[in-house]
Amino acid sequence: MSIHLAPSLLTPRQRLLAAVVAASASSALISVLLLSFHYSSPDVWLKPTPEMLADLAACERRAVHAERVPCKERLAAAYAARGQGPERLARR
Repeated sequence: MSIHLAPSLLTPRQRLLAAVVAASASSALISVLLLSFHYSSPDVWLKPTPEMLADLAACERRAVHAERVPCKERLAAAYAARGQGPERLARR
């Protein structure tokens, strides 16, 4: 049983060019999709002020991990309630 393949209509140079174009188009599409998700990210962060960092260090000095987490949560809630402007992570 013999399989006979038809000769390609494209020259090797044209096939290489088509492969490069396809890879470039795929990369561009993936980049656009990733960037669109990155910039629409809902992650909101508080600005790290010296006062906040000092308060955070006080939370970190607590000996028990179970006390550190609620301390940080209260700290974040207090600074958010004070109106410390949230910053989007994407706007570094």
